[in-house]
Amino acid sequence: MATSAELRYQPQGETLRRFHESRDFVRIIIGPLGSGKTQACICEILYLIDSQVPDASGKRCSRWLAARNTYPELQTTTIKDWRAVTDRLGGQFKNDAPPSWSIAYKKDDGTTVEAQMIFESFDMADDERKARGKQLTGLWLQETKELNKTNVD
Repeated sequence: MATSAELRYQPQGETLRRFHESRDFVRIIIGPLGSGKTQACICEILYLIDSQVPDASGKRCSRWLAARNTYPELQTTTIKDWRAVTDRLGGQFKNDAPPSWSIAYKKDDGTTVEAQMIFESFDMADDERKARGKQLTGLWLQETKELNKTNVD
């Protein structure tokens, strides 16, 4: 089980600050290249992982899916950016099919966090089947405009 690590993050501007304050079921960030959208999403997911409501046994379990339109873009952007933040936090990255990252740690309140991020490409019209049965806590659609509309719907 990982020891605790601190993540230092400051949102780049008002739009990202409002994104973090929102608790809407669906949130979308639109902005220019380099505006901090990806970093904001990664930090928001890590916050939600850490603040997941514990079950009766004190476990804060969650499973997330990060989706990008193609596997090469998933590897060279989404996973690369995720690992730039999470490699220093602990956890374990597996370059399986599909790639995944998992972490487990104990919080000061005695609860335990157990989380997983799964990375999937969604480039074909029927790829939404990849998400079936995964019992997801949350979904991060990266570059939504590049995803097949059928999968987004």
